[in-house]
Amino acid sequence: MNRFVLFPAGEIYGIYLSKNETAMPRTNVPGIECLKGGIDMLRNYWIIAGALVSIAAVLFLLTGWHLSAPERTLERFEQAIRENKAEKLQGLMISADKKTAFDRNAAGGLLLYLKEEKDVFTEAMHALKKEIREGSFDSDAVLTLTPSDKFLFFFTTYRVKIKPQMIMVSGLQEGDRLSLKLEGHTVPQTKEKDRFGPVFPGKYRLEKFLTNELGLFVKKEQIALWGDEVTVQADTAQWVRSDPTFQKQVMASVHQFNAEVSEWETADYHPDKLPSATEIFRMQQSQSRMAQFATIRTHLEAIESSYLGMTVNLDSIEISRYGGRWNASIETVVSYKYVYWIKGDSHMYDDSYQRGVVFRMIWEAETRQWLIHGMDDTWETEEAAKKWTHKEKIRVQKPEVSRWQSEKGANL
Repeated sequence: MNRFVLFPAGEIYGIYLSKNETAMPRTNVPGIECLKGGIDMLRNYWIIAGALVSIAAVLFLLTGWHLSAPERTLERFEQAIRENKAEKLQGLMISADKKTAFDRNAAGGLLLYLKEEKDVFTEAMHALKKEIREGSFDSDAVLTLTPSDKFLFFFTTYRVKIKPQMIMVSGLQEGDRLSLKLEGHTVPQTKEKDRFGPVFPGKYRLEKFLTNELGLFVKKEQIALWGDEVTVQADTAQWVRSDPTFQKQVMASVHQFNAEVSEWETADYHPDKLPSATEIFRMQQSQSRMAQFATIRTHLEAIESSYLGMTVNLDSIEISRYGGRWNASIETVVSYKYVYWIKGDSHMYDDSYQRGVVFRMIWEAETRQWLIHGMDDTWETEEAAKKWTHKEKIRVQKPEVSRWQSEKGANL
């Protein structure tokens, strides 16, 4: 019986077999030995490939775990602080308030604070390490670790989550409007006019802009934010008192009033000659002086009055808000040349004087000026004023002479 046997070498050989014969491959068939070698090589290849894949998988897992582990995030965080790298720090942080982004400005403030407050930095690092040991993240602390993005599709990465806080303002007066800036960036104001934020913990340059009917006043200071809500002061009276513009306004009003007094004394004390005073004050003063002057005017021949200047005690300036209006006061020593002649007597009588006076004023919002509405004698002299620590002397270079003469009447 004829049968064909197919050998793996791919060659077909015809072999004639009898009933008692067994088919045996010819020992000299070409390719058999090569076939065995190829099979062995292929088996070794798959073994090596499998081992390499296993090693790669292990390396992938180890690398992914290492790069995404919370310990790695903490290492980078600490490194960014120590190397003073604001941009690097920003990339590791995330805000606890989704509406408020942790930007470069916030990174700089946090960096400055943690570098200066080493105890706070150490305490924060201990707390973060404790979170890792306990596997408990997203705490209510200022800084906490939190799961973030996916790394290589499989591994969860971590960031340091920072909790924003608010700034409270105290001391605002009626009519005051305040705005805040941290490092030149405006801080949002809430519906409550004395509450600002949110802002991030850190150390910043704070600018406070106060606006009211007196003008705009700016104060700058350093502020440190960490954990608890911070309260900053808006002491309007103190800000205004130390403001050079306010001081000049007050002194200018008093200076103008003193110049008007000379004309007033030689104009039968007519109230219209004191426009720098409130209506009530000038009417009261005029009525009192008119009555006194009426008793002696028939004996007088002439009067001359000149305002010479004043010395101001800068440390005495006070300001307050009362009755819905701003009030101010200032201590001075004023100087006048005052001479007169009596009828039938050619002698000139010199009654020049220095007068210590505390002037009280109120702010007139419509005309935007300080008006005199009260005076208190202190009996101080120029000699006493020399002892004032901070003072300013104002002298009239060419004093204007106001004159009253009996035949001409009042200097109106």
